[in-house]
Amino acid sequence: MRDEKSELEAGESSTKGNPSRRRPRILLVEDDARLGRSFVEATAGDYEVRFVQSGEEGLELLNVEAYDCIVLDLYLKPGNMNGLEFLDRALRDRPWAPVMIMTVEEKAEPVLAAMQRGACGYAPKSLPFEEITQRMESCLERHRLIQKAGELERVQRSDRPLVILDHPAMSGVYRDIKRAAEIRATVLLEGETGTGKSVAAREIHALSDRRDSPFIVYDCGASKGSLMESELFGTLKGAFTDAGNRAGMVEAAHGGTLFLDELDKLDDQAQGKLLQLVEERSIRRIGSTKQTSVDVRIIGASSKNLRVEVERGRFKLELLGRFEVFKIRMPPLRKMKSVIPELATMKLRRFADEMHRPIECIDDQAMDLLVRWPWPGNIRELRNTMEYAAIHCDETEIHPYHLPEQFRASESRRPRGLAEAAQAAAEDTRRRMIVEALHRNDWNVQKAARELSITPQGLRQHMSRLGISAKRGSSS
Repeated sequence: MRDEKSELEAGESSTKGNPSRRRPRILLVEDDARLGRSFVEATAGDYEVRFVQSGEEGLELLNVEAYDCIVLDLYLKPGNMNGLEFLDRALRDRPWAPVMIMTVEEKAEPVLAAMQRGACGYAPKSLPFEEITQRMESCLERHRLIQKAGELERVQRSDRPLVILDHPAMSGVYRDIKRAAEIRATVLLEGETGTGKSVAAREIHALSDRRDSPFIVYDCGASKGSLMESELFGTLKGAFTDAGNRAGMVEAAHGGTLFLDELDKLDDQAQGKLLQLVEERSIRRIGSTKQTSVDVRIIGASSKNLRVEVERGRFKLELLGRFEVFKIRMPPLRKMKSVIPELATMKLRRFADEMHRPIECIDDQAMDLLVRWPWPGNIRELRNTMEYAAIHCDETEIHPYHLPEQFRASESRRPRGLAEAAQAAAEDTRRRMIVEALHRNDWNVQKAARELSITPQGLRQHMSRLGISAKRGSSS
């Protein structure tokens, strides 16, 4: 072990060098009092360590305080909670928490059992404190990366995640989205599940002069009756049991945009209030006689044909008329087969980067299956499929056996001749992507390969197979 004085001085020096850095909070569960105190002293400069000598004390602290990492003695004193029991109970309520195991004995079986139950690291107590803290820091860093990936995913979902697809069916959609952003009329987005209606709504808001104001999303299928009304329009204290003065989603969206998903799920009474909102720009909270003026732009979305719903008596004709002032139809993915190779590759590369997978591309047979699939869940289903493939692939290419089972089962039902056409479409797309990357990089294979996230050797193999010359991209 390092000298305790030098360890403390090193810690103080690192803290002084970066005074703004928050010291990670560590919970040490260790029944050896001497080792526990030594650990606290040795790490004091870089970590804020809370030391307890039993699993019971540790769980009590976890219920009231947040920690960045838990360091756990696997062999706690007999008669008390053992290490594995503490691990199970700690991770049951906080499965994201990084837990590093420490043991005196270096037996593989108990350590493996702890790792299988969710521990993220292991350190024998015989190691110097410096190496133990290095392993603990590895657990912390792994946890930070997971958190960062989640934050990036949330940012991408909320910050204009519209993908520009080069297809005639989408060109009109992009034009209408820009036009809708310039006006304040109510907008209706129609299309099958997974076609990107919520993404289009966010894009309209992001391009509008309301972009700095709230974008509020309400799922009309999540609640019914009075609960739906109170969530949308708010309540006045005393309106019903336990009711308080509470603003609804409409008031929360004041100055911005209210996106009503699954518009067809609104009940008759809520439709009436929504019609009043659209026509008069005012609402009345449940239990109130006062009309409250609101400045809100409304975008509705439905996977059902609302004209049919009107004919069935499930939707008010007057309300549909207000929404049909500006309607955008989101096309299904099966009608845009030519964009599937590019879209699938883009999604795959994103997941491969997030998961640190060595995946470079999708092989021809797998791409053939993707292009031929009818995509009942549309772009959302494609995204889920590529995530599945990235999780199950440890190779540089996605093959058919990396795809969900239903894709492989469809191979036996393949219509004769369609595979050849699909493969040609995939090859054309791949060739176009490679030529464009080479063109952007002055026909430098090394730079183009980096942009395409493949090796230069892999790129040259693709170029040779596709007949792309190393100069000017002409067919050989």
